[in-house]
Amino acid sequence: MKIKKSAFYIFMVIFSLHSSAFAEPSVADIQYRAEQGQPIAQYHLGMMLLSGEQGVVKNFEQAFKWLTAADQNGSVGAKYSLGMLYYTGTGVEKDAKRAFDYFSKAAAKGHAKAQHSLGVLYDRGEGTAQDMDKHLSGLVVLPSKATHPQNII
Repeated sequence: MKIKKSAFYIFMVIFSLHSSAFAEPSVADIQYRAEQGQPIAQYHLGMMLLSGEQGVVKNFEQAFKWLTAADQNGSVGAKYSLGMLYYTGTGVEKDAKRAFDYFSKAAAKGHAKAQHSLGVLYDRGEGTAQDMDKHLSGLVVLPSKATHPQNII
């Protein structure tokens, strides 16, 4: 029993000395990385500005700017998020055609929610002509491609 307690205390001391390695990056860290052109940081900064998480003041204009930068740097999640902004008219003028275009780009990269959103747009004929065959194919997602880690963000 004494060995278990000692091992536990040693673990706790080591963990507490290195716990900063497991801490989430601060908003300032994310902003710095975004400014350095890192698409994951640009995406996360855009989403924080969109939602107001981590105490960030909501700013749709800045959210759009960072999501656009992330999109231009290859972020599939940013493509989907920009599609949602245009579909809902959040911070931009509602535009189903532009939403369709962004969803198409993200869906082509295996983004499951974008594939589903395309199916919905084809079903409703929003942003594109109504097409029931494409509607159904947009709702069927291949798990191996859609859940690949590089397609999440």
